[in-house]
Amino acid sequence: MGVHAGEPVTEGEGFFQDAVQITTWLCDVAGVGEIAISGRIKDYAKTSVQPNEKPLKVLSPADEKFLHAYMTNIQPTLSDEAIPLEKLCKSLGISRAQLYRKITSMTGHSPNSFMQELRLRKALRLLMQQYGNIAEIAFASGYNNPSYFTRSFQKRFGMLPAQVLRSVE
Repeated sequence: MGVHAGEPVTEGEGFFQDAVQITTWLCDVAGVGEIAISGRIKDYAKTSVQPNEKPLKVLSPADEKFLHAYMTNIQPTLSDEAIPLEKLCKSLGISRAQLYRKITSMTGHSPNSFMQELRLRKALRLLMQQYGNIAEIAFASGYNNPSYFTRSFQKRFGMLPAQVLRSVE
C-alpha cells in the first residue's frame, strides 16, 4: 500500500492527479505486507514509528524525487521488451551501480526484477480491465512471448492470466 498527500489542483489533468500518481508509485515500491509513505505523511501523522521499520517504509524527499524521475522515465517504455539501462542511467544522471543501489534499497528488487514486477502489475491491471486477449496483454506489458508471460504471471500471482480474465467477466 502507498500513502501520499498532495494538492487538489496541480498541473495534471485530474483532481489530485499528481498525488494519485505518486501514491501509485509508492504502491509499486511497497513490498508484500508493507506500507510505503511519503515524508509528508510521516510529518502529518507525527508518528513514533521509526522509518523503514517493518511494515512501514518511509521515503525521504530525495528518494521521492528519485522515484518520480525514475518512474517518469520508465513509464512510457514499460511496453518495450528491452529498456536500455544505459539510456535510463544517463537520463537520471547516475551510474548503473548507483541505480542498482537506489532501486534495491527502495524496493528490495534489482532494477531488472523491479521492471518485471512493474510489467506484471501492469498486465494484472490490463487483465482486470479486460483490455484484450492474453497475447495482446502480454505484448502491451512488454513481453514478446505470451507463454513466457503466462509462466511469469503464474509464478508471481499464483494463477494463470486466463483465470483472472474469467474471474472478471
